[in-house]
Amino acid sequence: MNRLYMIFYCMVKDDGTNTVHSRTIYLLEIFLTLICIALTEIIIGVANLRFGNFLFYILAMLPSVILVYLFVKKKFNEDRGKEIVKVFSEQIAKRKLQFALLAIGLFISAFVFLILCGIFMSYLFSLYQ
Repeated sequence: MNRLYMIFYCMVKDDGTNTVHSRTIYLLEIFLTLICIALTEIIIGVANLRFGNFLFYILAMLPSVILVYLFVKKKFNEDRGKEIVKVFSEQIAKRKLQFALLAIGLFISAFVFLILCGIFMSYLFSLYQ
């Protein structure tokens, strides 16, 4: 998780407003939320939980969003973020562009994973008909 924080830290530009940590946390939450929602789609498909309304799918995925938020909030506070940056400062200085490109790749991969899991959920629903 520390390396993931460092990768997303390299994607954030310091604009002098002391919000680098909060923006890094926000990117980390978005990435982990996409992954957790994708896994929730697979669980819904395996369990064959068919809902008549789209709102119920959103409500079924809401606990994963809340759990990711609480996990990231507990694991990465401001001091922990500074500690991670200090530990990886040499790597960040040398390969910041590579890590930023990796972060963009991770986001694209998470979106693709989300779409593929949705397709897989639909396929699992078709197996039970």
